[in-house]
Formats: sequence, structure tokens, C-alpha cells
Amino acid sequence: MAGVADIIIWRATEADMPAIRDIFYRNEIAGEPPDSPDLPEPRLLAGHAHLLATGEIWIAEQDGLPIGFTARMVRGSIAYLADLFVLQAHQSGNVGRQLLTAGFPDDVAIRCTMSSTDPRAHALYTRLGMRPQWPNYWLRSAANRRDTLPETDIHLIEAEPDDAEWAAWDARYSGRQRPEEHAYWLNECHAIRFWFERAGQRIGYGQVQRVSDGSLWLPDAYTLGPIGAETEADAQDCVLSAADWTLRQGRVVRVAVPGPHPALKPLLDAHFEITYIETFHSSASVPFFDARLYLPPGDLF
Repeated sequence: MAGVADIIIWRATEADMPAIRDIFYRNEIAGEPPDSPDLPEPRLLAGHAHLLATGEIWIAEQDGLPIGFTARMVRGSIAYLADLFVLQAHQSGNVGRQLLTAGFPDDVAIRCTMSSTDPRAHALYTRLGMRPQWPNYWLRSAANRRDTLPETDIHLIEAEPDDAEWAAWDARYSGRQRPEEHAYWLNECHAIRFWFERAGQRIGYGQVQRVSDGSLWLPDAYTLGPIGAETEADAQDCVLSAADWTLRQGRVVRVAVPGPHPALKPLLDAHFEITYIETFHSSASVPFFDARLYLPPGDLF
């Protein structure tokens, strides 16, 4: 445990989960919109429980009360900041920097995160050496808009949950091994995994998550990703075919699309709505994945 001025930072344990839930709820959900969902504890904390078990969560306390937390995970040489929340009354008080100093390791080659639209977050991450790389567009489509998607000649083949080759493709396109997330997507997100084929040739891999922590107001929505492919044309068509498959199930589609990804334009042309724009920040001078060929899994990158 380390103290900085009147702020105390410590690494969270299971006993701190109620405080994490409260800070998250007050920052992300309460009052926005006015009919904020009162979600069951397991649903709201599935992602944070995963981060606590396979990464680290650090909490900031002032005057005996938790006021913020950060969560990160390290996979190989890459540390990803998954969350950074500070209660509104304590923002702009250097709490975020203190949390990042405690929670971000110095012994990894690459540090990265998705920044919110808050200018203070952009400034903080950039000052810490994580430069803005590209915008990341969260898109959503209603289940009745399938007829607006362009047709593709992609054939989806359902993959076995424990397919080692699928995991190898994910490591190649995402830039790191991450068996912890594979287990999380299967067990908590009830993901269905696919191979994408064109003319009998395998050209890509991907999955559709049937449950997502990020889909708070649309609990029946499906989230696409990760999805990766060999070429830009293949990457575009794999995403479009996954969206088409999801709409065929009668589900709303959620998908986070990097700005450079070729699927962005046809999805917008198909009247997918932009619901949020975040920014990918990274300390890597050379990208560890190609945002033209790889679509991230959304809530856990």
C-alpha cells in the first residue's frame, strides 16, 4: 500500500468489488439516461471479476472512502488499460495519474488503452507516452435492417470452442496470446466462433458474443469481435457476413470498428448508427496489430 498526499492507492481484492461496482455505476450508468438499469450484481461485474482474476485492479481512497479505480491486464509484452474511473467530485485532482502510476507496470514493452471523449483523459494518456492512433467507432443496428447490408460470398463455418488453430489466428491478428480472454468469451459471453471461407478457402476467423457487459441497455444485443482476415477486402466481407448472421438471428448488432478498417463505410452505408467514438492510444512506435485487418472484441479489446 502506498500513500501520495492524502490519496491512498491499493490493489483490489474480492472484498473491494462492491466499491468497484459503486464507482462504475455512478460514472457510467446512474442518471444517463434517466431510466438507468438496476442490473444484477453478477451481470454488471462479470468483466471486472475477470480483470481481478487475470489482471489487476487498483483503488484510490480519500478520507476513508473509495473515489476511483483502474483495471489493467498484461498479455505478453502488452499492457492494456481496461478501465479508469474517478468520481466526478474528485476529477482533475491528479487521482487518475496516481492510479495509473500504481497500476501500469514499467516492465512491459507496450502500454495501450481506449480513451473516452474526455479531453483530460486524452491529455493524461498522451503525457504518459500513449499517443493517439485512430478513432474507434461503436456502431449499432436494429435487427430489422438486414436488407441494407451488401451481400458477400463468405461462408461461415462454426468452429469448435477449443480449436487451437482459431486461437493461433487470434494471436496472429491481435498481436498477443490471450487464453484468459478466450475462456472469458466462451464462459461469460457465450461466444460462438466461426471460420470465414470464400470459394472453399479459409480467409478469416471471428466470433459473435451473445452476452456483453457493455450492452447494459440492450441485454439481448450481440457483439461482434474479434474478427481478423488476410486482406482488406476479406476483412470487410468477414465483418459484413458476421453482421448478417447476427441480424438473421433477430438480434441487434453491436460492433466496435477502428477508423482504418474497411468495414466502417459499408456498415454506415447500411444505416448502422454511431453510438460512441473513442480513441486508441498506444506507446508502440510500430503497431502490434493492423487495424485494417483486425476488428477488436469491443469491451475488452
